[in-house]
Amino acid sequence: MDIVAHSQGSIFSQQDLMWEILSRLPVRSLLRFKCVAKSWDITSDPYFQMKHQRHHANSTKFLVVHCNLNRDDDFYSTSSLTSPDDVQKLDDLPPKSHILFGSCHGLFLIGVGSSNNQVLLWNPSTRESILLPPPEFGILNS
Repeated sequence: MDIVAHSQGSIFSQQDLMWEILSRLPVRSLLRFKCVAKSWDITSDPYFQMKHQRHHANSTKFLVVHCNLNRDDDFYSTSSLTSPDDVQKLDDLPPKSHILFGSCHGLFLIGVGSSNNQVLLWNPSTRESILLPPPEFGILNS
């Protein structure tokens, strides 16, 4: 283990220092950086996720949906509803009809398919989604 710094009784390894720096970056950057080296693919590590969430706990993000009857809806992410500079288009959802059932801690539960009979769990930060098995109970009727 290489020692990087010794300050007031604290000793940091290179990995500790790298994680401290990377935990302060936005998720979008982390997803790009994981192509650099295997050791930088830390986004799935529970300790790193907790550390990252702690640094970004107070950052507010909004999900904006542009509904269009003639084509699929567009999803946008922004941290400011007044500044157009921060808006990012999210192209991660499959191009199907969908309805937003709810959200919690940055995850979205979305009904997909022509009658919203399938349920998708979507994380726009990591650009990952998973189609959940059909529930044993019926999905809410629209």
